[in-house]
Amino acid sequence: MTVNRDTGLFEDLTAARATLDRQAREILDDGTRSDSYKEKMLETLEGNEKAKWQKRIEKEKERVEDELTATRRVAFGPPLELRGDPIAIMRDYREQIKVARELKDRAAVRELMEESRMIGDLIAEKAAMRRAVELGDGALLDSYLNQSEKEFNAYADYLLAVDAKSDFDRQIGLFGGASRLKLTHELNA
Repeated sequence: MTVNRDTGLFEDLTAARATLDRQAREILDDGTRSDSYKEKMLETLEGNEKAKWQKRIEKEKERVEDELTATRRVAFGPPLELRGDPIAIMRDYREQIKVARELKDRAAVRELMEESRMIGDLIAEKAAMRRAVELGDGALLDSYLNQSEKEFNAYADYLLAVDAKSDFDRQIGLFGGASRLKLTHELNA
């Protein structure tokens, strides 16, 4: 899965702001219309642009969140190398997650992962990886990810999606979303 980080949304929003300012200036400079009509035109212009951009921002937010959810499912779901009955695999994986979550320290999780690796129990090994992440054991996580290119790539995609969501949230905070399109022009300005 490829994570799409930059859609140009915020650059487009900045350009839309400049276009909105230009259109507002044109309305204000129109000497053939009354001030009340100009005011209504400005309100309509601002309202239409805000509504359009709010829809686009919401759509982008949904896309970023869906991407994060999808990559999280792949990165933390059952081992990617397993084939067979998906219901049985998921049941076994849930059971192993319960076992791993009972482990309270990193040494016990490391032991579970090493034992699982020795006997080829991919499900228990992946459950131990999840617990290592929960406990913040980066070394154990790296050890697991270095065993499988598929798992490594799935986790890398998840991290990219986390970064994309964080960037989106930060930019919404900085730009203020569609509210950035508020007109600053006033009649008789």
